[in-house]
Amino acid sequence: MAGESAERGRAARRESPRCAHGEWSPAPDRPDPIAVLQAQAATRLQELVPIRKTSLRAVKKLTEHADGELRFRSVPPLLVPFRELFDAADRRDESEYVRELLDEYAANLEEDRRYLFQTYRFVDVARKVVGVRSVGTRAWVFLLVARDGKDPIVLRAKEAQASVLEPNLGASEFENHGERVVRGQRMDQAAADIFLSWQRSEGLDGKEHDFYVRQLWDWKASIDLSRMTCPGLHAYARAVTREPTGACPWFTRFG
Repeated sequence: MAGESAERGRAARRESPRCAHGEWSPAPDRPDPIAVLQAQAATRLQELVPIRKTSLRAVKKLTEHADGELRFRSVPPLLVPFRELFDAADRRDESEYVRELLDEYAANLEEDRRYLFQTYRFVDVARKVVGVRSVGTRAWVFLLVARDGKDPIVLRAKEAQASVLEPNLGASEFENHGERVVRGQRMDQAAADIFLSWQRSEGLDGKEHDFYVRQLWDWKASIDLSRMTCPGLHAYARAVTREPTGACPWFTRFG
């Protein structure tokens, strides 16, 4: 059987040699593929397409080169490097303090993601101002590079506080609020950030705080409001302001 199969393959190659593939030419009535794509794009909602924020953009915007290596810019109060915040009188070494934070974070990653994370080298950390919806919470950004000093990534650790639903639904089953957020995101999202994890650490104020960690601006889509039609703007407003109704198990556990 194997010999017969091999012979059929050789016969097929003799009848249609590889060099014949290079002689292919499109049919005279074949439309231009670029024109086809442009025609399809004309009927799409253009304001839903752009992916405006990526991790690479975060690196370009937030970092600079100093002494031959990347480091976070100092743009107080929006972005303040940890080296400007760390108390020199603190007995803990700055790098040791940060390493403890990253080790606890990595311990909560899935095994394959933890192996990938360990191929990166820590470079710098800074405190970053959060957005309007997160005012009052702490946020840090970590800069890491691959072994060859290239392929930088920026991770963001954002404070996770008690759910606003706790007064009515009771405390979460998760001791760490960062874990509660991560578990909820993994259930809710078809493909969560590969570096999504959580940790608990002692802050500069001497108190413990819970955080969830993910890449900063990991392919974050954005809508161009200036190009939206009136009906589209109404649909977008309804989508982003929709509130959960009923006793949803997801919000009971993770909200």
